[in-house]
Amino acid sequence: MVNEKPVLFKRYPDLEGKVPWVPVLTGIPTHVEKLTKLEEHFKIVNGEIYIKRDDKDHNIYGGNKLRKFEFIFGEVLKRKKKGIITSGGIGTNHGMACAIIAKELSLKWTPLLGFGSPLGTIGFINALFELKEQIDKGILSEPEIIFVAAGSTGTAAGLTAGCKLMGLKTKVYFVNVSRDIVVNPKSLIRNANKAIKYLRKRDKNIPDVKVNENDFKMIKGYLGSGYGIITKKSQNAVDLIYELEGKVKDFRLETTYTGKALAAMFEFLEMEENKSKKVLFWNTYNSNDLVKYLKQTNFNFTKLPKKFHKFYEQTRFQCWQITDCPENIRNDCFAYLNHEYRFWKITECKLDDEKKQKAYKELSNVIQLEDA
Repeated sequence: MVNEKPVLFKRYPDLEGKVPWVPVLTGIPTHVEKLTKLEEHFKIVNGEIYIKRDDKDHNIYGGNKLRKFEFIFGEVLKRKKKGIITSGGIGTNHGMACAIIAKELSLKWTPLLGFGSPLGTIGFINALFELKEQIDKGILSEPEIIFVAAGSTGTAAGLTAGCKLMGLKTKVYFVNVSRDIVVNPKSLIRNANKAIKYLRKRDKNIPDVKVNENDFKMIKGYLGSGYGIITKKSQNAVDLIYELEGKVKDFRLETTYTGKALAAMFEFLEMEENKSKKVLFWNTYNSNDLVKYLKQTNFNFTKLPKKFHKFYEQTRFQCWQITDCPENIRNDCFAYLNHEYRFWKITECKLDDEKKQKAYKELSNVIQLEDA
């Protein structure tokens, strides 16, 4: 079911029609789940650990981008634009999500949006309002801390501004997984206050508050030597959460964003003084299975622009290349075309032990985990 109306508009009706918005999300409100196995692992006594499942906020491709797109694409349609141009690195989640939503809204899309303004941040102010409703319903206790990955500061700024507007005591801990010039306290304060000002201009009932440096905490030390670098801490966090919770609850994290944020949360929870804290991890990564969509393309990468072919023609990087994995096995395997899912962590691998050991030995020399 497509999102009928943002919680923000329900709480402040005068914003409707003044703030651009288009329904995009299909899984709202996203579930909040208690991570009891993780609590046992860290010997949490009086504390609580939750996860906010934004990985399922859309039926095709979940994640934090979609919450922002409801407002950003609303502006695109308001301006009667016929298409958008966006940019990102190879394999960008932003680019993937943008292409999917552009198609749903019959917009042309070119991978290379300049409509960011404060609208992306407002998407997560709205998300925090959604969380407040869940707190009021008793689904979870008011968290003392929200851990979230920050590749920019849009998501963290929205959550922080939302906490301020709602009068929550919750503090946002955003984990820097990108360059300092992009992810820093000044950027968060600027984005948060710009979004609040934008809303107050359209409805004076919005509280006249300002985000300051006491409302959040930036955590550094988990990035590694650069953006996208896979660290041991990140990989270990991704593996542990999947074993304890993800297998049953159907979610996986990755090593560039959510894994690093989770690693920071894990080290926080290891400290004795934090074992009584109420902590929420905001999952910003997609958990929907995309294999069926890949199958529709017949895995034919040659239809893509030629500049992308080299990423598919690299040899000896994927396990299925090393083992000459039969097509009928690899097409049903999570590790196929996705190196985030180490095949030796996938218990369903149907190859014989000799082939598994061969691939493990070669890939261990290729895939280096940085000790950061």
